[in-house]
Amino acid sequence: MSRFDGSTPERRVINVSLGIWFGCAVTEVGAVHCWGRNSNGQLGDGTTIQSTTPVASSSIDGSTSSKKAIVVSAGHTNACAVMESGAITCWGLASSGAFGDSKLSGDILTATEVPGITGSTPSSRAVSLTTSQHHSCALMTDGSVKCWGYSVWGQVGVGGTTSSPIIPRGLNAASANKRVKSISSSAYHTCVLQASNDVDCWGGTGALKESSQQNPQEFSKDPDNK
Repeated sequence: MSRFDGSTPERRVINVSLGIWFGCAVTEVGAVHCWGRNSNGQLGDGTTIQSTTPVASSSIDGSTSSKKAIVVSAGHTNACAVMESGAITCWGLASSGAFGDSKLSGDILTATEVPGITGSTPSSRAVSLTTSQHHSCALMTDGSVKCWGYSVWGQVGVGGTTSSPIIPRGLNAASANKRVKSISSSAYHTCVLQASNDVDCWGGTGALKESSQQNPQEFSKDPDNK
């Protein structure tokens, strides 16, 4: 991993994320480098050849705003990045709506833009994201959240898989207190921290108060402080 020794902007990492059997990093110049397993193109270098050392993304090299990443998030067999422009691009296995585009399937070997998150307006401009097994959620500049992908447990915030980015039910930026400050997800559920410092979660498998919850529900201390 000597490629990232901090000696130059090209070797200085500003963001890193670990997925299943692979990892990705963003350097100070906005380039993405990934390493590890690459059976589905999750390294984003245009191949399916695994690498024990970081390889450069073939389409996110930091040369322009549309090719400059600020955040990367690695999932199970795919990864996504927020670009300086506010758009989101993804690469790797496009299954169960993981790319937010129903027309895509199979292995996508280079970064592909997620429809509806293009950076053109505050509600379509992302500032961060979380990518999990087969779903992703993005935090937008207006404080709203958009999710897409596999949702059998409700981890996208609605029932069923959705192949295009949607706002989870009851979670929008209309109220200042409902604006989201940060977001995190696992394979089966998603949680957000709101401006009010309340935490809302949705999904399933026992991580929530109910076994499965398709709508965001607030996590607040109960009257007995349990």
